[in-house]
Amino acid sequence: MIAEKLLCQTFKQKEYMNNESTDIFKDTLDSVKTSIKQSGLIAKLLPLENNNRIFAAYKLPEKQISLIAEVPTKFVKFEKQFESKGFSVTNKKKDTNNDVTQVIISLIDNNYKDVFFEITELFIKKIKNIKDDRDFYNILIERIEIYSNFFDKHSKQGLLINAQQGLYAELDIMENFFIKYFNIPLTLEMWQAPQSGLHDFTYKGVSMEVKSTHKFPAQDVSISSEFQLNDKRVSNLYLAVLEVKRGSIGGESIREKIEKIRELIASQNSELNTKFNDLLNKYGYYDAHSHNYYVSFKTNLVHYYKVVENFPRILPDRILDGVKSIRYKIDLNKCVNFITEGSSIKQNFKDVV
Repeated sequence: MIAEKLLCQTFKQKEYMNNESTDIFKDTLDSVKTSIKQSGLIAKLLPLENNNRIFAAYKLPEKQISLIAEVPTKFVKFEKQFESKGFSVTNKKKDTNNDVTQVIISLIDNNYKDVFFEITELFIKKIKNIKDDRDFYNILIERIEIYSNFFDKHSKQGLLINAQQGLYAELDIMENFFIKYFNIPLTLEMWQAPQSGLHDFTYKGVSMEVKSTHKFPAQDVSISSEFQLNDKRVSNLYLAVLEVKRGSIGGESIREKIEKIRELIASQNSELNTKFNDLLNKYGYYDAHSHNYYVSFKTNLVHYYKVVENFPRILPDRILDGVKSIRYKIDLNKCVNFITEGSSIKQNFKDVV
């Protein structure tokens, strides 16, 4: 049973909602009073200005940190309970109103506490202006997928060095190509890699795939599937290959690169940092791991290629039935006839904006 101790008068709502850095969930959770004699869920309503009912809670006696969200029962389509590595999700109809279902997300492994807080706080920021019940529910489900993605795929220490380099390369292209030539909202819309998009950056049929190598000069790059260099679903596909120095003086860690882009976004529209942070979470980056990201990166050169007929690659329609999980490398020395200029790519994107 959920004991709702709605002591919201102890919080200043406007102060919370106007302060982007305030940890609403964590602060509310810290104010929940528990005792060794209690069991079940002990919860407190978050001080939000909209009508969304979200609670910070402890599940007793194990004192599991939990997020409770109340949604219309008619929207709930997933199973009543499932458990992933590190967290669990349950749902049940509210005792006093069967038209309302309580979705309960509980942290099982406290080693992931900081990441759980980070994902939860971003969820709260994302829904603070949402008034439509269906939109609220859809964002909640999206957040559950982010919890699941992190706990199933990522380590307690965060991204490994190759993944850090890959993220750095995409962020460097974002900063020095897309943000430079296009506005920030459009750039964030174009960045499809965190959404498991077909290509890293795409807009209205024009796409760019980003690869990086720390070997100089660039000799080859790895392609992770038969779809990455498939231009059949887009009108124009480009490949950007970055030569990236690791541990370079004057370089940036991914933490520093991200802070730089956040400051750039905040200088124009701080609200867009919520979307940027959401995309970073989907990619697998969490601020809770930032202390582990100390290796610096610096782009030496960027090579651009246009992927067209006869470009060296493996395509889906050339694979025999029964072959799965295609991974291969392309020899960049065999791609010189496909080199193009960044200015041409810029114009191609501008033509569809």
